[in-house]
Amino acid sequence: MIDMKTKIAGIELKNPIVLASGTSGYGFELNDFFDVSHFGAITLKALTINPRVGNKPERITELKNAMINAIGLANKGIKHFEESIIPKLQNIDTNIIANIAGGDIDEYANICDILNKQEKISMYELNVSCPNVHSNGVVFANDPDALYKLIEKCSKISAKPLIVKLPPDIFAIEKIVNICESAGASAISLINTVPAMDINIYKKKPILANNFGGLSGEAIKPIALRLVYLARKATTLPIIGGGGVNNAEDVVKFLMAGANAVSVGTLTLKDPNASYKLINELAILIEKLKANSVTEIIGSLELNQ
Repeated sequence: MIDMKTKIAGIELKNPIVLASGTSGYGFELNDFFDVSHFGAITLKALTINPRVGNKPERITELKNAMINAIGLANKGIKHFEESIIPKLQNIDTNIIANIAGGDIDEYANICDILNKQEKISMYELNVSCPNVHSNGVVFANDPDALYKLIEKCSKISAKPLIVKLPPDIFAIEKIVNICESAGASAISLINTVPAMDINIYKKKPILANNFGGLSGEAIKPIALRLVYLARKATTLPIIGGGGVNNAEDVVKFLMAGANAVSVGTLTLKDPNASYKLINELAILIEKLKANSVTEIIGSLELNQ
């Protein structure tokens, strides 16, 4: 019997598969396909203090084995989340991760403070790919000082472990990971979507109304694997790795690179049942690799000499 359990910041996951933010709503929307309690954790769609309508259409464009999205953190705000969403999460028997976004440090911290009383939430994931309105729109992850202050303030307020979700387009991942750790992060998530665009040649305009968006899917997997490996060498913090996971082999690649758990996103949008099947397929593959547990696979990659 393969031991599928893993841990993130001391919290046990029944298996390493985590549904990524923005690709599974609030989890319960997928119950028509399967029991979402089957997963190790579910990361909810982004949450802000006030409602956000997001970007105007077109907001998504599909590519071969990939997609670009510019949803713009659309959500109904913290009050609606507490009143209407939290009650619907009570029957989900797995770890719930709240994805937190904001325009300034205080907004992130306020959401942490408000959600501290919600026992159903296991962890917070800080989306630091958001622009800081007090720094001329510079993304938090690209401003080391602002990133440190954000994590430090949230860690002092938070009653739950803090996962910091980093984008791929940052300089010196090792330095940024060390900043996250020293500021009080409990875990790292790699990677967010890759900045990208596509063009309608007949209109001579970008396909997305926002012009640019975030690329996800199989195309970004090699980028994510490299960053997970480098981050593992730089920190002992737990890592949730992900980007372009399509099958059990991809999950093992992230585990070998050093991830403690693996997020699945675009695959869920393409075929929710494929994400669900990953867990059993992963157990079979681990047995083929002559390992007895998920933890035996983690960090087992050996570079060529």
